[in-house]
Amino acid sequence: MIVALTGANGFLGSHIARALTRAGLTVRALVRQGASTRYLKRLQHLELRELADTSLPCLRQALAGADALVHNAALARDWGRYRDFHEANVLYTRRALEVAAELGIRQVVHISSNAVLGEEDCREPKAVSAPYRARLPYLLEGLLPSAMNHYRVTKAEGEKAALEIARGAKLDLTVLRPVWIFGPREEHSGPYEYCRTVVSGTPLFPGTDDNLFHAVYVEDVARAVRLALAKRLPGVHLFNIGPKEVLPMRRYFGLYCAALGRKQPAKLPKWLLYPLALLLEASSLLLRTKNPPLLTRARLYMLYANNVYDVSDAERLLGFRAETDLALAVRKTVRWWRLNRFLPKPSSSSQRSS
Repeated sequence: MIVALTGANGFLGSHIARALTRAGLTVRALVRQGASTRYLKRLQHLELRELADTSLPCLRQALAGADALVHNAALARDWGRYRDFHEANVLYTRRALEVAAELGIRQVVHISSNAVLGEEDCREPKAVSAPYRARLPYLLEGLLPSAMNHYRVTKAEGEKAALEIARGAKLDLTVLRPVWIFGPREEHSGPYEYCRTVVSGTPLFPGTDDNLFHAVYVEDVARAVRLALAKRLPGVHLFNIGPKEVLPMRRYFGLYCAALGRKQPAKLPKWLLYPLALLLEASSLLLRTKNPPLLTRARLYMLYANNVYDVSDAERLLGFRAETDLALAVRKTVRWWRLNRFLPKPSSSSQRSS
């Protein structure tokens, strides 16, 4: 069985590629021309296909002969231009599924996001059938649009496009909506920035004691993709993907502090930081900086609000459970960051103190 995988060289895509090839499937890894493929080089049963672009002709050539498609490629950031998010998350999704339908590829797995249901707003688990609420009303959103909303809105539009095409072409489509994904090979995540702050010795950090934060280890998400392909549920299905247990964010971040052998910073109230976040974000938007400031409205809201999603359908219909112990997953993530020099290795004094 040949599985075409878009975005195969990235954080999640490379883990999906490894999980599928280890299961004996042949993965046709679709990557942008010139993109790094360092995480794919040692995988067996892998065909590498470079795409000059994501036009229909290029996709027809790349997908020809495949038995299934896993559409994972996306622009997953909280900073950037809306048109770039729209191109990556909506138009690429539409083209990929249209070509799959045209070529007779009937089985499709689409990687969506919990963000399409809205984040940062609810302590009760959101069902997979909850209404779309991708755009969150940050202060001055009409004047200074949040790039986090660009991501959420375009992921929702991309998911809707996938559902529309699948229903029209009678594809067997499984949509997976992972909660916050973390793990090795992630180089720009919120947990990574938190760890950098902790290692720097900063004594204070935004946060509260009890807001819930739903996070899932990347290898568990890759296993969910493998299960979706193996089950091949007929018709269209949507699943939230994550563990049943949802920790308070402070406990989740505490796992990183334990892995680092550092004391957890004291928490700062949101009201104290919000004016600074708004100022930093507005300045960066006006100056059109390539990289985001350390604090934005979306990042600050995320650190104080609740993210909880109902994952029961995934267990019932896919047989999926997030099996990796969170403390172990965090230790593996921190170890990867250290081995790859994103974080300094522990000193002998910090090892003794931990």
